[in-house]
Amino acid sequence: MTGEKKVFLGLGLWCLTVGLTMTVFGRDPFFPLGYEIKKELPLNSTGDKEPQIPSLTTEKREVTLAEWDAARKTIQVTGFASTGNRQIVLINGKSYRGGEKMTITYQGVVFAWRIALPEERKLNLVPLEAVRL
Repeated sequence: MTGEKKVFLGLGLWCLTVGLTMTVFGRDPFFPLGYEIKKELPLNSTGDKEPQIPSLTTEKREVTLAEWDAARKTIQVTGFASTGNRQIVLINGKSYRGGEKMTITYQGVVFAWRIALPEERKLNLVPLEAVRL
């Protein structure tokens, strides 16, 4: 037998074995035990296969100044450092340079500030945005 015929015969036997195994045992032998193939989504009332997404009737509230202040109080500045003309501030265990963006998640709202270091050992936080999760 030539090499091509042996490969073809081997693939044929493999396909026959897998096909018989799936019909006898009802599962693919190469999947882990207990693995189930995901079934198709049931048809919804309109006959589409896509799931219906419920409409969002709740309006998103704007973030208030009181929430900005409460989030600002969670910020802990633990140190300043400067090397040459670069200033670095350590806030909540992370280091930031002037101009970088800092985000904090507080009570389901992501607050973002830009770090401003106008003078040595002075920190100004410029509020950028707040997004409710």
